[in-house]
Amino acid sequence: MFVVETTVNLLVPNVTLEVLVVNVLLTVLIAAAATTFTLGLFLVNPAFHDKSGEFMINIQVCVFVVMISFFALLIPLDNILYDLFAIVDALYPVAVIYTGFQWILAIVMLSLGAKKLSNME
Repeated sequence: MFVVETTVNLLVPNVTLEVLVVNVLLTVLIAAAATTFTLGLFLVNPAFHDKSGEFMINIQVCVFVVMISFFALLIPLDNILYDLFAIVDALYPVAVIYTGFQWILAIVMLSLGAKKLSNME
């Protein structure tokens, strides 16, 4: 008889399907938040050509906000979660907090961009 295993062995052994689905969902939510943030940023600071200075500034701001906010949240939250709650592997709580933080930044930037666009009209 054949036995169906409940683990997904793509490249990492012993990865369950639930872990894979959670990782994919968190990645999709983070990417959607970054896209929303970028849309709001380009509404605040429009770039009409891909070789203009505004375009380069917007791209650098996007990379800066995504990377710096990740590391600024990762290091203190990992230490706090380990010290207070004895969570050794704090990847998922940090990822959920980071996703919420990215969505807050994205909504703020999108609302600022929509406000500037309505003022321009």
